[in-house]
Amino acid sequence: MVLLVFPSAAAAHGGSLVFSGDRGPYQIRAFAVLYDGLLDYSIDLRELGSGERVTGAQISIMALTPEGLLGPWDAIYTGTVYEMIERAPDDVDWTIQVDVTGGPGATTYAHRLQITPGTWVWPTIAVGVAFALAVAAHVHTGRKRRARARSRQEQAPAR
Repeated sequence: MVLLVFPSAAAAHGGSLVFSGDRGPYQIRAFAVLYDGLLDYSIDLRELGSGERVTGAQISIMALTPEGLLGPWDAIYTGTVYEMIERAPDDVDWTIQVDVTGGPGATTYAHRLQITPGTWVWPTIAVGVAFALAVAAHVHTGRKRRARARSRQEQAPAR
């Protein structure tokens, strides 16, 4: 229900996959979404060999924009990903550089980030419709079960 009332909450901690690769001792997947004038850039950081989530890293992000260099910004560990939220223009066409230092070692990766604000009207409607269909299926199944139980009671021989 929260997603229906606040669609931007659905965008947080995720968005589109904008980078995926192995760099140094890490397996990295980065996601980004632009909403309400904010860029939410999230990084899923794992050890390359074991796939274990890396929780104690320091991550610094810089952006090369048409207007010049922005940052550095720190990405903070938020439970499952490292996240950086900063003000951004409506259309982002930047080169992002990410420096990672953690227990397994240090690495740097860079990629182009092209993103525009997402429209959350259709995803919000889709979530609402899916919820309504799930409720309808639950109600329908319950009615069928009650009807079968009544039918068995009516067919049972009286003692």
